[in-house]
Parts: sequence; structure tokens; C-alpha cells
Amino acid sequence: MKARRTISLAFIPRATAPPRAAFTLIELLVVVAIIGVLVALLLPAVQAAREAARQTTCRNNLKQQGLALQAYHAAHKQFPTGARMHVSSGKKSIGWHVLILPYIEQRQVYDAISPDADGGALNFLGTQVIPTYICPTAAPPSGDDQDLESANYVGVAGAGISQEQWPLEEKKCGIVATDGLLYLRSDVSAGDVSDGMSQTLALGERTVYDKTEFWSEGAACYKPKGSPDPASACVAATKHVVWPINALESRRVYFVNDAAAPAALRKVLKNELAFGSQHPGGAHFAFADGSVHYLQDDLDLTVYRALATRQGGEADAASF
Repeated sequence: MKARRTISLAFIPRATAPPRAAFTLIELLVVVAIIGVLVALLLPAVQAAREAARQTTCRNNLKQQGLALQAYHAAHKQFPTGARMHVSSGKKSIGWHVLILPYIEQRQVYDAISPDADGGALNFLGTQVIPTYICPTAAPPSGDDQDLESANYVGVAGAGISQEQWPLEEKKCGIVATDGLLYLRSDVSAGDVSDGMSQTLALGERTVYDKTEFWSEGAACYKPKGSPDPASACVAATKHVVWPINALESRRVYFVNDAAAPAALRKVLKNELAFGSQHPGGAHFAFADGSVHYLQDDLDLTVYRALATRQGGEADAASF
């Protein structure tokens, strides 16, 4: 018999896998380009979604304030005054921001401010931030003691087009309009709003303000000696409608206190600082009935000013 030949598997050569090919430079560049295109397509959508969320928060803020105005009216039979006038010349008073605090679940802050009988307060709480008064699209509070925290919403004092105004100095603060819903020493009730509650502005957005003013400040009035009436009144809590929406944000005009303002452009006085926002194309406003609407910044100025008055009888106000 022939002897069997045993072959050890250890000596059988194994098939070797072909070497794995790496990415070429061209393939890598194509992948990077595809990722870049996807990011470019997704980024605007993400930004739009974030802005939509911020706008929702902003509308809700104004809605809460509008409902607080209604609750205050139910309790006191009139809307809160836009700003009180302090009995002493040059002293700061409080405004509607303070008066509605108990109606936006901020009773403790109201008690800490402690309004007094003279029109002022024990403590203005300049560094206190009230989230309901801050729009998330606007620049956030700085926390700097030299940059007093203000509010991104102010009252609409009117338009000063129905001869209802105090013709004060027009160098720094300007006139005081009294034909709107919330103005200096206002005492307006729903029955006074003959233009219709749904056709009358109450509150609006703003992002440009005097950084030396507290959010809780109403006004500072300067009276000649022996006179109960002011010769000058700088109203912080309310503004009247003179300029288009976003006129300041778009740099069509500049605040009179802005040292960087070009000499050729018009300067805006403190009492007429334009309403506006960092939202695209317009700003949110609360109306006297508590509803909130987004007004475009190309809204006809005549219509816009008509909406700012409570009893002007303007026929074109409904076209907003």
C-alpha cells in the first residue's frame, strides 16, 4: 500500500485581500461641497424657525401686557396712566410698566418698587429685568450698571394731530401728545375710545431708547418756579407716533442724543422715539382691546398715525 501523504493546512497559502483604496482628493472635495450646500440650504430654515419662535414669544409678551391693561381697567374703571407726573420738578415718576406689574404676576416687584403718593417710588429697581418686558429678538440686557435696563415695549401716547398736545420745548424732549390711550397723566377709559378699541394702538415694540432711563420710569418733568405745569417733560414710558415704524432701526433718522448721528439727517426727540423692532419688516403692537398685530414698516404713515389716536374719527384707520 501506498502511504498517504498528509498536507498541513498551515502551508497552504491564503488568498490575500486586495488593498482598500483611499478617498481621492477629488472625492473628498465633492463630499465637502455637498455638505456645504446642505448647510447653506438648512441654515436659513433653522434661522427662520428660531426667529419664528422669538416672534411668538414677543407676541405673547405683548398679549400678556394687553390683557393686564384690560384687567387694570376692570379693577379701576380706566386704563393705567401712561406716566405719572411727580409733584416736584425734575424728579422721576413711575409709569404704566409699574402699575400693571400685579397683573402679570409680578406683585413682589411692585411691592419692592413701592409707588408713593408724590408720583415717584421708593426704589425704581433699575437693574431688575422683567422677562415680559424684553423681546428675545432685541439685544439682551447688558447687565452694565451704566446701561440701565429698559423695556422693549412702550405705550402709545397718540400722534399729536388733533390739537391735543402740550406744546413744550422741541430741543431735547419735545411736545407731549395726549390724543392716544397712554400718555403723561392720562386717565382714559374704554368709553373714551370712540375710534374703537380694535382700531386704537396701546403698546408697541421699540429697540432704541435712552440708556439713562429705568424701565420703571414714567417721566421727568421740569416746571418753572411756582407753576404746576411743566415747561419740559421727558416721557420714558410712552411715545407718540411721528416717524414710520423702524425709522430708527433703518437709520433713516437718529436719536437727538446720538453723538454719531450725521449732521444732514433729522434728529428724533426723546418723546417721539420711533417704534420698531429687530424682526424683519415690521413690529408688533398691542391694541386697546388686547389683541396683538404685526404692522409692516411700509404701513402708510397717515394710517399709522390714525391708529395711534383714540377719538380722531379717521376713516382710513381700518385699512391697516
